Amino acid sequence: MPAPEQCADTAGEFFVVCHAIIVALLDDNFAPNGVGNAIAITQTIMGVCVEVPLPARLGGLMTVRDLETPTAADDRVLAFTRGLSAAIVGFLVVAFAVLYPWPTDTGRLFAWHIVPTMTAMVLGSAYLGGAYFFIRVATASSWHTVKAGFLPVALFATLLGVATIVHWNKFIHSHVAFWLWAGLYFTTPFLVLGGWLRNRRMDVSAIADDVLVPVAATWTLTILGAVAFITGAVLYLAPAMAMRFWPWQLTPLTCRTIGAVWCLGVAGVAAPLDRRWTTVRIPLHTAAVMMSLMFIAGIRASAEFDAGKALTWLLAVGFVVVIVAIAVLSWRMERRKLMR
Repeated sequence: MPAPEQCADTAGEFFVVCHAIIVALLDDNFAPNGVGNAIAITQTIMGVCVEVPLPARLGGLMTVRDLETPTAADDRVLAFTRGLSAAIVGFLVVAFAVLYPWPTDTGRLFAWHIVPTMTAMVLGSAYLGGAYFFIRVATASSWHTVKAGFLPVALFATLLGVATIVHWNKFIHSHVAFWLWAGLYFTTPFLVLGGWLRNRRMDVSAIADDVLVPVAATWTLTILGAVAFITGAVLYLAPAMAMRFWPWQLTPLTCRTIGAVWCLGVAGVAAPLDRRWTTVRIPLHTAAVMMSLMFIAGIRASAEFDAGKALTWLLAVGFVVVIVAIAVLSWRMERRKLMR
């Protein structure tokens, strides 16, 4: 559990990042046609967040520490990374609340009308898994425990940002939800990548006392991650072909959306590069949260699946096997860690 002063810092940093986002949006960073210049907005936000000194008070009772450029690798999670993560969590939880419990109301509550309900619940599952991940980032004591999730999230956000542009006319532009969606996916790729670039200098190597994931398990994660990424790439780049074999009905936009979700699996590809259990654990548990919710969604939306397609049964069996395997691996690694 983080210390009370760490929680206070994290809460304060949340407001620092919110302030930075407001400054960026009010700054002269918009093109004449009204489309936000994401790079300029990102530069403004980063500039506000690294200003020294930067006293920020919450209710006059709490001071956020000055945010300085890191000079030595000590495995800490930087203030900008914590604040950004805390800010993202709110968006993800709200999106989950809209998409997963009431997937039939997306035309009224979301950025576009999603049919069938399975697609909405898959996206909602990814959002709650993302919320879990960013909560862990905001409260983490060590950078290496969360570093593996940043580039996959940046890829996911980039793919959805591009899909938004490609399918612009499919969105409900009169909804506030759409502009929140657009603002999020036109800025988040740069912010998450910027956080990773700044914080990666804090990374430290494994030490003798670290519990390592077995080689066979890490390469299994790599293979599963590669399969998920390749599947996502096919869905995203060739939706017309992918829609023919997918277990439930898709449109080009929802096909690319599901493809972006599957591309999050790329996190597993890098597992052999850092075999510390503490590095693998949080991304693996994030995947377990997402997959468990997707499996439950599949039960809720079972009528939407085509039982005549092999992929329907392959996904059902595959999800059960992977979720159980994650639980078993987690139990074994935690037991090994306690025995040290």
